Amino acid sequence: MEQRELAQALDGLLEPLSEATSPPQPPPGITLAAVLVPILPAAGGGGSLADQRLLYTLRPVELSRHAGEVAFPGGRYDPSDGTLLATALRECEEEVGLPAAQLAVVGALPFAMTMATNHLVKPFVAVASEAAPSLSPAAGEVAGLFTPTLGELPERREKVRIERRGIAFQTEAFVVSPHLIWGLTYRITCELLRRLALL
Repeated sequence: MEQRELAQALDGLLEPLSEATSPPQPPPGITLAAVLVPILPAAGGGGSLADQRLLYTLRPVELSRHAGEVAFPGGRYDPSDGTLLATALRECEEEVGLPAAQLAVVGALPFAMTMATNHLVKPFVAVASEAAPSLSPAAGEVAGLFTPTLGELPERREKVRIERRGIAFQTEAFVVSPHLIWGLTYRITCELLRRLALL
């Protein structure tokens, strides 16, 4: 499945970009942010929709917020970006070295709110032009990358026990050993998989 074919398969399943790029005025105490949800073609090319892969980053354990967690490339909106889409594309290139020129942005997903840090996050879905783009994780920002297939994620969905700041709780996650995809990243992934009729 080539980039063009995958983009066509996603057409109509996501929010149009024209309705999603302008940053809203957030309530007091809320920080705007955007993430990119990069879909990489299946290893070796071809394959079905379920064979295409999602690109996740692993945050360093030394960070003060969301340390050691799995995330999509992204960050806070900067007014100089102009649009939330520009924020997502800038952060993707800064964090993993994947430039906008190698991506076809095909749509957006609904805003999602972080539970602990009051970030209102807009996810944008993009398809990479190569099965194995040259990626370079930013030192200090990204500890690692991994790329599970869209089809395997639903099979790895389960309830897990997590402890954060001394508080233990149960939550749903995708367990892609040794990584846990949970929280905001889990919810964004679920929204995408549901729209693709894979969950």
